[in-house]
Amino acid sequence: MIETCLVIFAATLGWLAFLTCVVFIVDSVSRAWAHPPAIDAVVVGFTMLPWVGGWVAGARIHSSWVGGLLGMLASCAAQFVAVELFDFAHRAVAKRKKIGILEINRTIDRRVGWWRNRMGLWATVPSVPFFLLNRVGHVASYYPLILFLDFPPLKQSEYIKVSRHKIKNLVGADLVWCLYCDWMTGGWSLTSEMLNEVESYWCPLLFDDKDKCEKCSQFFRMETWATPGASAEELARLAGKKGGGRRAIAEQPCMGPFSNGQATKTLASKES
Repeated sequence: MIETCLVIFAATLGWLAFLTCVVFIVDSVSRAWAHPPAIDAVVVGFTMLPWVGGWVAGARIHSSWVGGLLGMLASCAAQFVAVELFDFAHRAVAKRKKIGILEINRTIDRRVGWWRNRMGLWATVPSVPFFLLNRVGHVASYYPLILFLDFPPLKQSEYIKVSRHKIKNLVGADLVWCLYCDWMTGGWSLTSEMLNEVESYWCPLLFDDKDKCEKCSQFFRMETWATPGASAEELARLAGKKGGGRRAIAEQPCMGPFSNGQATKTLASKES
């Protein structure tokens, strides 16, 4: 059993190292990997594929679910070690190139402790399958509405695209976790946009709960919806209208990739 776990551990480390090299090589030639569906495949390759591979290998070798569970745990341990090794190697390269490093996780480590911070970070990883199901829902649930009801098409790459790897000061584990969040927030933003369209089409009616209205108004364009006391005629006028959700807005100006210590100084000033 121990030998099996070690083999799975080593195989997972090898796979993650190979995939990391592929991403770096592809990124030097093209940004295509940073957009869907390529970025979704990258997320699967780094997260769920090792879990499934570890489970299948362990279960087949030992012909039991216990072997599968241990195999999956071995792959998870390899992922943990891979992030720490990448953090060490990537930071060493950055220091050699004299790149100012954003100390995000190390700052949090000093506040709450290394162990607590790492456990908090890794506790978010099991949410990956749910976000991937959310991605499936983008296609399976919304795009039939484009076909059957002429809903406005939404370009996925305008929402789901990672770009934090362009920030040179973002190094090591900080880069890994920030790219993970980059992908998640993009997917969730697309979900909110799709829900805006669905709600405005079928249920253009404000909630009777004022607190809920106040909270949801941060994510939905509710000013186009009818009040709870609306007449049937008013609802009939609004129901079935397309494009009532929050439309794509012009891209807000962002700070570009940092090539010097400006980001570090900015972070330090905020800390003070």
